[in-house]
Amino acid sequence: MTTARILVVDDEYGVRSGIRQILEIEGYGVDEAATGEEALTLLHANEYDVAFLDYRLPDIDGLTILQDIKSKGLDLMTCMITAYANIDTAIAATRQGVDFFLPKPFLPDDLLGVADTLVRHKLARTEAERLRREHAASLLELAEEKTRPLAGLFLARRGSRGQPRWNGGAGQPSHDLAPRRPRGSGAAAPCRRTAA
Repeated sequence: MTTARILVVDDEYGVRSGIRQILEIEGYGVDEAATGEEALTLLHANEYDVAFLDYRLPDIDGLTILQDIKSKGLDLMTCMITAYANIDTAIAATRQGVDFFLPKPFLPDDLLGVADTLVRHKLARTEAERLRREHAASLLELAEEKTRPLAGLFLARRGSRGQPRWNGGAGQPSHDLAPRRPRGSGAAAPCRRTAA
């Protein structure tokens, strides 16, 4: 199984390095960012399964990073972490599409529980998308197979005058699709009425 990659964004070195150590002990691959701009650079250059975003950063806040993640369609789970937890912050983060909200301070077990949950959700979502694509491809292939017999009714071969022919199916005669001309070498002579 591929090691899950996690991005930790926090301007406090102690918090950032502490989270990294806890996650790496559990086998996660971890990158750090001390500013919002650094986080955006890493997010656009790498693929992550989870991002822990501090709400307050020296340049741009965690909500702005979250907006960028959603607008760019980046496929990762997100958790907002902050020491300034209040109902307004939680509502704003939820409206932006954050997957989890973890107030500081938190215990290592809390952090690992959130990380494990988000990674499992990411894997499940990825698997569901893979199955959806396979199902769509199977339906398309089935539709093509169903329409193939119909296409066989119209043969590519030409009739005696170079016209396409209709194949009536097994045991049925084939017919020219072009209108038949009157017998004879030229156009049909007009009918003349004779005197009685």
